[in-house]
Amino acid sequence: MNKMRICITIVLVLFMCGVASAVSDTIVYWCGKGDPTIDPAFAWPDSEDTFWSNPHNWVSWPLPDFFVRLNFVPDINDPVALNRGLDNNHQFVTDPNLWTTVIDSDTAAEAAWLVIGYYGWHTLNITGGTLQIAGYPQAFYPQDGNLPYQIDKFMLEVARSNLYEYSDSNSVLNISGGSVTGNGHFVIGGLNDYWHNLGGNGHFNMSGGTVDCNGTLQIGMYNGTGDVNLSGGIFDANNLAMTSHGLLTISGTGKMMLKGDKSSLVNGYIASGWIVSPAYVAYHAGTNTTSISASPCGSGADLSGDCYVDFEDVKILADNWLAVGANQADLIGDGRVDFKDFAMLALQWLQVP
Repeated sequence: MNKMRICITIVLVLFMCGVASAVSDTIVYWCGKGDPTIDPAFAWPDSEDTFWSNPHNWVSWPLPDFFVRLNFVPDINDPVALNRGLDNNHQFVTDPNLWTTVIDSDTAAEAAWLVIGYYGWHTLNITGGTLQIAGYPQAFYPQDGNLPYQIDKFMLEVARSNLYEYSDSNSVLNISGGSVTGNGHFVIGGLNDYWHNLGGNGHFNMSGGTVDCNGTLQIGMYNGTGDVNLSGGIFDANNLAMTSHGLLTISGTGKMMLKGDKSSLVNGYIASGWIVSPAYVAYHAGTNTTSISASPCGSGADLSGDCYVDFEDVKILADNWLAVGANQADLIGDGRVDFKDFAMLALQWLQVP
């Protein structure tokens, strides 16, 4: 079995090198400022922060040399792995502040693919700015760990596996602002380790900003665990996939938009207890999307109560045009339905209130 796995791995690696030849052969690792208590020579004096934008916070592997400090930040062709910081003996540092990365309002971050917790712990905080991910084909086990390997395109993973840290391996993605865009799947509770069939424990907290995922949000899919807390912002994806190892909690103003009619799929997850109620699900034929939100429908310019602002709401506003007094179409509350209310509806057009 191990010989078969090795052969298949070699074939897949050759295949992926051909498919993604434009992507760098070097994985760019987060190293942070290092730990001067372990090795002062490895602690760069001008690298005493946690910002993605600092070129001294990165090392390369395996080329041009093993764990060499870089003087540039990753670009759209670089595979990026965020781990706990390493000392010069390639040991994980112990200070939690050294395994945190920040993308702020001044940062335009890029990567070919991004793993948060690549065989180790890490936390990525996105408070503003942008993160663009090209997406990259990856080989992985299916959930049951049996052959054959599978290949699919991934943009981001939280907790690749717990190879080194075993059962207590945890990695976190926090988004409170900014925007994340990419092609491929968005994985919480990362892919299985090839040899140990272990998945990591991923946590994703979103309180603001936007995510546009041209792929599937996968939660707890690969023998790891994943939990998503969506309390604000908008997460837009093609699809949603979960197992009993995953949990999705939607609260506050958090919203999820999925392509196509996914209402039966989502309601099935709710019935299984994998999506925590209350979760309001609606399919919008006009844009062929399914929305999931924590608030009941009918607020704001959603006059029809279908959890979406579209032509159904325009029709209701038109039916009440120039009406005076208390009226649901009086969106601004001045006692009259007119162009001011139409302007308010236009501001919320094609949105989930």
